[in-house]
Amino acid sequence: MLLTLAVALAYASTNFDNLALMLALAPALGIARPALAFVTTQALVIGLALAIGTALDSLPEEWLGLLGLIPMGIGLLELWRLWRARGHVSSEPPPVRKAGLMALLVTFAGLSADSFALTTAFLADSAPDFDFEVILGAVIALAAISLAGVLAARVALKAEALVLKLTRITPFIMIASGLYILLPTVTDVI
Repeated sequence: MLLTLAVALAYASTNFDNLALMLALAPALGIARPALAFVTTQALVIGLALAIGTALDSLPEEWLGLLGLIPMGIGLLELWRLWRARGHVSSEPPPVRKAGLMALLVTFAGLSADSFALTTAFLADSAPDFDFEVILGAVIALAAISLAGVLAARVALKAEALVLKLTRITPFIMIASGLYILLPTVTDVI
């Protein structure tokens, strides 16, 4: 259960950028299309992570913990980007009049590399008995982020600013998750 909550927290934090995008698109497109695109993309991310994480189980056990370097690297890269961007105000996204579902899927997929890497590493590093807990954590996070996006769409401008601030914790959670994967734990493949 603790693993499920840890994965849910980590997975949700890697999706704050997707939530911010969903909220930015809501005034122009409504919430239905961006929310559908987000949920569809994340379902594909979770499914692909499950397939690849399961396939990686065939690697030597000594190597599996090293997969923690991937989320750690992504977290460190994001910290570097935040540090370099300090003091700079991000530009407003261009106004969107129409966006097809496929364009939204591709956009959300582009922002989901960290979620994919994190989930894949958790699945590969964890014993098969814990795979359900990892997937459950990702699904709980997906439901929570989706619900938050739909509820916050009514106050999109205020909520988007808060969500953009929350994205600053993502690098730290990625680094902590990477350390968890690197270290020997009770959930590791034995």
